[in-house]
Amino acid sequence: SREIKDIIFWGCMMLVFSGLACSLNIVANRMAAKVSSGFAENMRRDLFNHIQGLPLEFFDKRKTGEIMSRFTNDINRVSDLVSSNFPSLISSVIQAVMTITIMIVFSWKLTLTITVAIVLMFAVVLVITAKCSPLFKAQQKAIGEVNGYTEEYIKGIKVVKLFCHEEKTKEAFSVLNENYRKIGVKANIIGGFMSPLMSMITRVNYAIVVVLGAHFVLTGEMSVATLITYLDKSKSYASPIVSIAS
Repeated sequence: SREIKDIIFWGCMMLVFSGLACSLNIVANRMAAKVSSGFAENMRRDLFNHIQGLPLEFFDKRKTGEIMSRFTNDINRVSDLVSSNFPSLISSVIQAVMTITIMIVFSWKLTLTITVAIVLMFAVVLVITAKCSPLFKAQQKAIGEVNGYTEEYIKGIKVVKLFCHEEKTKEAFSVLNENYRKIGVKANIIGGFMSPLMSMITRVNYAIVVVLGAHFVLTGEMSVATLITYLDKSKSYASPIVSIAS
């Protein structure tokens, strides 16, 4: 029957697209591993060369540990972005485009509701990112201050011991460490709203699609097999979008 042929055809298409996405993901991961290593190496070299030309005033206003944090924490974060997140971004974009394209082919009318959901998702991303970005920047600055104070303390440990300032240094370190903890908690709590909100949007949209799809089946605009396949794809379209947002 026509319905069975449709199921077989679209099933084969899904296998082809899945195999293509997997192959591209493997290639992207290999490329990212090479690129991230070279990227981190170039960044460290450029940063080191840049520091050589900075005036003494720059070093007078900053602690050694804070500067060292640029070479370790900051560059490692960027390197992780290139090696881990970038391949995921590529595969997520491909998966999202493929999924939505298939959904449009099945039913452009139902896909209009998906478009509204996607717009809402990106609105959530923009709002949460606007609130999180300053906090994560402050978090990196805070860990730099912790590293700076730690390096300063270790270098001057003899002076601290000589004048019995152990308790004062403990208190000062606790203040910096607690500040880093508070900023990190606040940033991650706000960032944690993204996934639940997107999940809620996806579930509401899925319910709308089920109702509209059932209506199209009853009116003869869509077969049951097509609706079932469409509903299956409508469950997975949000996953790559969440990855892109993250």
